[in-house]
Amino acid sequence: MTAPAFALAVGTLRTADATRTTVTATGEIDVTNAADFIRSVEDIPAPRPLIVDLSNLHYLDSAGFAALDQLLGRRAIVIVLDPDSPVRAAAALMGLPVTTASTPRSPRPPEHPHRLTRRWSPRTRAATVPGRPAWPG
Repeated sequence: MTAPAFALAVGTLRTADATRTTVTATGEIDVTNAADFIRSVEDIPAPRPLIVDLSNLHYLDSAGFAALDQLLGRRAIVIVLDPDSPVRAAAALMGLPVTTASTPRSPRPPEHPHRLTRRWSPRTRAATVPGRPAWPG
């Protein structure tokens, strides 16, 4: 058995109404460790639902989504994701009920200066790169 490729950090969120337990997941959740992830979350001694922040995950495969679905079905967790999280788009496609983190974890990387743009030149019939002449057609 391989070591888990994820880590969980447990914290506390205090509001005027209640104190909630937060869990921040980092790393990867896939078929090799999805059962370990479920077990690790279930073993946290705190009232449910836990607030699980997945914003720092780098990878989540179908087994990871199935693990989240099981935990959601048991009303054991509430998922929080940063808008810039690498798994945000996949979570939206899977229809997971996700709460957006209030502040982004990291700024978006600057746009690469040589990235192709969607500008189309009918004269040359080619996409153009800012600051460079159009490619021959």
